[in-house]
Amino acid sequence: MTPRFSADTGSSRPARPALGPLLSRTLADRARQHQTPQARLLALYTRALAAGWSEPAVTAWISSRDTELREVLASPGVARSAAARAARHLEEMRTGEGVDAARRQIARRAVARLLSPLPDNAAISSRAEPRVRLAAAVTAARAVEVTGEPEAKTAVMVTAGWLAGQINTTPRQAQKILTALERGARWTRRTGSAGGGRLLFRFTKLDAEANEVAWAHGDAIEALAQGRPDTDPLAAVIATAAHPAWSYSEGALGPRAFLALLLHNAEPGAWVGLTPAGLRAGVKELDRWGLREPGIDLLSALDTIAEETLAVFVATDRRREMQEASARERQRLEAYRAGREERYQRRRVARAILRRALDVAGAPPSGTDRAAIETWVPRLAVVVRPELVDAETASAVHDELGEILARAGFSAEFSGKAAAFVAPVAAAA
Repeated sequence: MTPRFSADTGSSRPARPALGPLLSRTLADRARQHQTPQARLLALYTRALAAGWSEPAVTAWISSRDTELREVLASPGVARSAAARAARHLEEMRTGEGVDAARRQIARRAVARLLSPLPDNAAISSRAEPRVRLAAAVTAARAVEVTGEPEAKTAVMVTAGWLAGQINTTPRQAQKILTALERGARWTRRTGSAGGGRLLFRFTKLDAEANEVAWAHGDAIEALAQGRPDTDPLAAVIATAAHPAWSYSEGALGPRAFLALLLHNAEPGAWVGLTPAGLRAGVKELDRWGLREPGIDLLSALDTIAEETLAVFVATDRRREMQEASARERQRLEAYRAGREERYQRRRVARAILRRALDVAGAPPSGTDRAAIETWVPRLAVVVRPELVDAETASAVHDELGEILARAGFSAEFSGKAAAFVAPVAAAA
């Protein structure tokens, strides 16, 4: 029996890890960076293949989400070629081929940056520069350590919370430091993100002057790349950048002392961004603890300082707090994205239901033909209601139909009433 509907309006009644969560953010990030279609496809296939997805499934997903990439993938062999390149890259990283080169590239760029002046227009104060350089060293040491994981060849994943725990600052200040490295010093470049505030950074290419600095410090670069920083005094300093003694020793050491020790072990002509007064203060702390003595075991010495100043205990507690806070934030964001994906899928189902229903009931009649409206709305309800399997589907159909009617020129009040009649949420529940 066809239900009756009146066009009279009373009070208005206003009334979703698959490929989506895995690739949506990568797709958006690479588009914002204006990367070429080939570079974007390589990043997407690499990420998806690393997670176990097949090439046809990835191709179908990309084609459904990005018009430009869909046109590129329509050319014969493009999808297979991109997937093959991604598979070769993953295989190289798994077997170790290419990992050494990637680590050497990170070490080369990081060492050269740490021992070179900032650009003239960096807009980083002399007071902030020591901590920015320390953060760069921490990030570089971490990047060399994790290179070989399939996320990205020479990129490192960093969060403001993680960096804050490494250098004893707040997440907000750590975020400012990350921004300064990227936009001020232009030493790093953001290459993507993985949700939860996790950003992928890569050290940028060197100019001619920085290349000369790198050539002068080849032994340190090689020691870092091979994971043997103890074989070179400069590499040993960089590898300890995240040690609690540098950032958590109350009234001792600090970024200036770290940079002063870098300069002490670097070749002549290196620059670490310290003012004369800052360099004197850093050297004073180094000499106080005997850290410039020839042949010193730096790591053991820093361990001793961290214990005597309680830095190791403070750092442990603080980093645990940062990890817990980051985990909570990540869970919140993951729950939000899961809900958003679920809502998106519900809306897709709702659109499909309404397309089928409109094929049967016809398009909405003119808003001035009351008799046609009062016939059309019940006819639509007869087709739609059997497909409302749960309250979520009913709610999605309700919202989608309201938008369709509003776009057709009906008032918000009428659209809401008609949508509530065709897709009664309470009845479906």
